[in-house]
Amino acid sequence: MAEENLSSQVAIQGLLIPTRTYDVASVTFLEGIPQPLRTGQATEATDHAEAAAPQAENTADRAERTAERLAAEARNAEARFEAQLRK
Repeated sequence: MAEENLSSQVAIQGLLIPTRTYDVASVTFLEGIPQPLRTGQATEATDHAEAAAPQAENTADRAERTAERLAAEARNAEARFEAQLRK
């Protein structure tokens, strides 16, 4: 184990078995993990998300319409190509 990890905060997950031993499944270093939002921050984040939702929905709708147009254009191009081959 590297010396810089000796004082690091970690979360250990595993299984405590009847032989009074702990089988470690994972170790997660907690440094760099965002802390939970405070009450005021959570409300503000919710407000931002609610304001952004219609814009995200509009963007998704535009992307879907664009995909449909591209699929139609691809079908038309394929039909024209097949028509040219039959000539």
